[in-house]
Amino acid sequence: MKWGAAPLSEVAMLERNSISPADIKSGSRYVGLDHIEAGGGSIRFGSVTNGELASNKFQFGPNHILFGKLRPYLAKVVCPDFEGICSTDIIPIAPGKLIDKRYLLHFLRRPETITWATGRATGVNLPRISPKELASLEIPLPPLDEQQRIASILDKADALRRKRRRAIDLLDSLPQSIFLEMFGEATENPHNFPPCELGELCEFRGGSQPPKSTFSYEPGPDTVRLIQIRDYKSDDYATYIPRNLAKRPCSTSDVMIGRYGPPLFQILKGLEGSYNVALMKADPKPKITRVFLFHLLRSPKLQADVISQSERSAGQTGVNLKFLNVYPAYFPPEKPQFAFEQIVKRQEFIRERSMKAMSLADGAFYSLQSSAFSGQL
Repeated sequence: MKWGAAPLSEVAMLERNSISPADIKSGSRYVGLDHIEAGGGSIRFGSVTNGELASNKFQFGPNHILFGKLRPYLAKVVCPDFEGICSTDIIPIAPGKLIDKRYLLHFLRRPETITWATGRATGVNLPRISPKELASLEIPLPPLDEQQRIASILDKADALRRKRRRAIDLLDSLPQSIFLEMFGEATENPHNFPPCELGELCEFRGGSQPPKSTFSYEPGPDTVRLIQIRDYKSDDYATYIPRNLAKRPCSTSDVMIGRYGPPLFQILKGLEGSYNVALMKADPKPKITRVFLFHLLRSPKLQADVISQSERSAGQTGVNLKFLNVYPAYFPPEKPQFAFEQIVKRQEFIRERSMKAMSLADGAFYSLQSSAFSGQL
């Protein structure tokens, strides 16, 4: 089916209604890029107080679509159901009478649009797509009732896909719940295990980082990946260093800690390489398993206590290592540790299967998107 098309500027307004800090009311809902899930699955907000924000922001309402213009956050596109203010790295888009809001939302979220926007983002350190460039984006324009039909189909398909993703999120939270049931918080020690300090359960080893002049951004036969905190979220900025300068090795099973924030005190695992100074490794001592240690460090009360004792270092919030070493803990028997490890292995097996199914569901949804906007749905 052949449809007409129009640039975004003809079917929607890219509204940048600026508001100064002096005019922002205390309690206003504020949305930054970190409040929007990649892919637009969910949106959160924070509340601001008078004088908290130092620069102008944009206003938006429930009639808008919020589009993150900063790379690599161009996939953050969402419809709010409330009014508030947002970062100037988010463009509020108000659809006009010729286009259905949900139809436009799905078009802006599709991978081809994100690729298009990524290629037009400019700037050295923090590339952004300009509102003028975004306004030139060509949108296919079937009749309004056809737009609504397409949006309804994509809404239902997307809802099923997101339910599967939420199920995986619940599966991810299960081991920590089981851990607290089997062992409990470190300071509470509900099972009366022998008390000790956290430093008696593991040794914290700081990272190392050679000069930036030795960095490369493609793997080579004599290089090792330099593991940084951001790498646990994305491989987009993989960095490599000469093998002879890789002084702090880590494996996929090692327990790693993000020393600086935000967010502070992230407990991480899953990458192999040599870790930098923003990370440290927690090496378990004899009769302590890595799986037990990983979940102990993720315990909510321990997390809250360590964060509250953080110190300022070079303008960043850093983990207070002295406080961490003497933190009250317990020494559990090996048998429940091994039993817990088997539970976690089963969960990881189920998760791996679920992720494969999720990947297939994503592929089917993207294929449906492509058909929808080419008139083949």
